[in-house]
Amino acid sequence: MNSLLLALQKMITFTLFWLVVPFMMFQFIVLGKNIVRWVSEPERKLSARAGWWAGLVLFGFFLIYQASAISLSSLHEAPFTLHIPSALIGFVAAGFVLWSLQSWLTSKAVGLITMFLSFSGSMCLYNYLFIRIHNGMLLSATLGIALGCLIYLVIFPKDWDRIFLGR
Repeated sequence: MNSLLLALQKMITFTLFWLVVPFMMFQFIVLGKNIVRWVSEPERKLSARAGWWAGLVLFGFFLIYQASAISLSSLHEAPFTLHIPSALIGFVAAGFVLWSLQSWLTSKAVGLITMFLSFSGSMCLYNYLFIRIHNGMLLSATLGIALGCLIYLVIFPKDWDRIFLGR
């Protein structure tokens, strides 16, 4: 019975740490790309598209920086621990971003949002999968962001349509 519970625990842990959390990080990149599609005005659409690509260019700079700073000995399996400050920062940041997204999507600053999403999503995903030094912090922040988004939508369910569907 203990071996079955241990196997179940390992399966759930693997699923959360190596499937769910990286998928959530990848969704930042996808959200940035979707915002580009949702914007209808040509000038804002160009701003959103340029911002998304600028985020990927920033990620390229980040890769170059990391390639010179990392050695094979630092590619180790860091233990996963809950970082309360990272989770709280992710929770608050998610609520703030969703709250401010309503006004930013209708401005020319939409490119800054898409740049932030494409850069932060790709940087976090790369760090989480390949660098693994800050996995506990990234795991906590990602789960905090998810919780912050969900709590925001629990409190303000009509904002989903306003933010993402333009209604």
